[in-house]
Amino acid sequence: MRFTVRYEDVAFDTIGELPAEASSVRFFRGCEHSNGYVDAHCAAILKSLGAWPGAEPCAAPELARESRVSPERFAEFEWLFKKLAHGGYAGESPPGSWRAIGAPPEATGSLRAEVLAEEPAMAPALGLIDAAAEGWPAFLRGENDGVSVLFNPRTLAFWDGYFSNRNPSYFALNALAAHAAARILPKKPLRVLEVGGGLGSGAEAFLEVLESSENGGSGGPSRVASYVFTDISPGLLRRGADKLRERFPSAPIDPRPLDLNRPLTVQKVAAGSFDLVFAVNTLHVVKDLVFSLRELRQALVPGGRIVLGEATRPSRGEPLYFEFVFGLLREFREFTADPECRPYGGFLESRLWRAALEKAGFEKIWSLPDMEKALRAYRGFYMAGITAQKPIEAP
Repeated sequence: MRFTVRYEDVAFDTIGELPAEASSVRFFRGCEHSNGYVDAHCAAILKSLGAWPGAEPCAAPELARESRVSPERFAEFEWLFKKLAHGGYAGESPPGSWRAIGAPPEATGSLRAEVLAEEPAMAPALGLIDAAAEGWPAFLRGENDGVSVLFNPRTLAFWDGYFSNRNPSYFALNALAAHAAARILPKKPLRVLEVGGGLGSGAEAFLEVLESSENGGSGGPSRVASYVFTDISPGLLRRGADKLRERFPSAPIDPRPLDLNRPLTVQKVAAGSFDLVFAVNTLHVVKDLVFSLRELRQALVPGGRIVLGEATRPSRGEPLYFEFVFGLLREFREFTADPECRPYGGFLESRLWRAALEKAGFEKIWSLPDMEKALRAYRGFYMAGITAQKPIEAP
């Protein structure tokens, strides 16, 4: 597989203090393997549609018409070209016209065998990418939606493995959020509200960090007075809570359904009742980002903290490999636009997260790592643990 850089050339030590999971060889190679595997699938999809560009530029709208792409899915169609251009396999000139550069990526079959021979824990991530790839052509033609492609009996096991701390790429995001939280939380029993908890891997990483720092690796998480674990999906909520109770039998896990697109007080989340809001891979899909952040601020005590673990886009329009899967979901297209902090859907730049938190009334915004330093060291560093505080006094 062709990597964009060598691990030995990445100056992780210049980024600042990072948890080992976010700077390890496993994390780096997991990201690079996933990136290359998505490139291979993008090329295969365009070829199957008869839209693989030649040496001479061809206008994307023309390629879309010839491939019977639905006009409503044109942005996703063009994303395939942008991803290949990011990998050095395609070029755009003039704007909106694409041409091939050099040989296309390797075939997905050989890449899959190569990746799994090195890292078997990548199997669920590759399985999700494969499932998305199978659905992409019909999705582009408007014949199905992202939910039916990504959520079905066949993919359930993939989701279990993907949102797991055994997955080296995803574990890094959980670890960043957990370590960011541990650095800024007060030394007292905490009332925690986790939103979008899913299958519990974020909570697991957070509670393990507290367990390690407070108890030398033994006993239960002593700094948690209550842990309200929430998700919009009843199935995920039940399974995630069961996993956490099994892993941390003494932790006060309280599972509750919660929809971040609705006022929290009508869902029995009292104002000023939590010291910490913890959210990993969640807030980027809410309908109105500032509304949801304001609701979460209301749930905090004065001086309470919010910690977000989020994928961060290096710059506007720059494609991220995991959008190949998640970009099929309607939540990436149906959102309340805000020119100050959410001009587009899905994953946001770190500066936009800061702007959204400030607009929602938070202060003392800080992230692990410093994203400018991280991107200078490794352009493929796409995630951060972002923290902010509710003002002690009302503005």
